[in-house]
Amino acid sequence: MIKALKMKLFLRQFSKLSPPEDNRNESSFNLLSSFTLLASSSSNYSIDEVSQAVSALKQQSLKGKAFYALENGDKADIRPHVEIINEQDYNWYGVPNQSFLVRWLAARSDILIVLNPTGSALLKYLCAVSGCRLKTAINFGQAREDSVDFYLSLKDTGSKNPTELCELILDQLRKIAA
Repeated sequence: MIKALKMKLFLRQFSKLSPPEDNRNESSFNLLSSFTLLASSSSNYSIDEVSQAVSALKQQSLKGKAFYALENGDKADIRPHVEIINEQDYNWYGVPNQSFLVRWLAARSDILIVLNPTGSALLKYLCAVSGCRLKTAINFGQAREDSVDFYLSLKDTGSKNPTELCELILDQLRKIAA
């Protein structure tokens, strides 16, 4: 019952969102120079794995960082290139507060990579309001979110970690652009 109430309150706030002004220019995927990685503790990926993914993408001459949402009372230590989204940064049904939203919107980049697009109301909200030029995610057969521009569908994760998933997305985008 509480879960249904949370979802109802979240959807009420979510439906009030007006889409961000779409000033994204059509451009080549090869011109991507910055990224934002978005994940949460409710995913199968640890904050260490997310930090390693950011480091690997930075080695490809990309600028960026990750946002990692702590959910359900989870705790995590600070990691390089990862901004932690604490439970104080959003309300109990997943809508971020104004001070965090300002930080999130300031982190504009060329590409947003969402590691668990359907697992978190907070991530759904952040993806919807993001001003990134391209919003991407891996889909493992779940329902798709309208706020994501490009899904790469996989049957299962196998042993793929966030670094491999991010590189897979970028590789597929480069193939499309070629």
